[in-house]
Amino acid sequence: MTAYDATFTNRKTGQSVTKRVYSRQVAAASRAARRSADGIVTWDYTNGRVMTVSYLDRTAVYREVQRP
Repeated sequence: MTAYDATFTNRKTGQSVTKRVYSRQVAAASRAARRSADGIVTWDYTNGRVMTVSYLDRTAVYREVQRP
């Protein structure tokens, strides 16, 4: 299963937390954001797979972990 480093940032306080998550959780986060009124999902394939989810109050960035 593909691993991602997920960084969650609170827009008001600027605090961020990074966790290791897996592709199943990234897919679930993408579906939840699409159902949300303010969840905007963007993908960037320039350097691996990076998904950014923007909400009014927080941002989540999921970066695929490249295996050696």
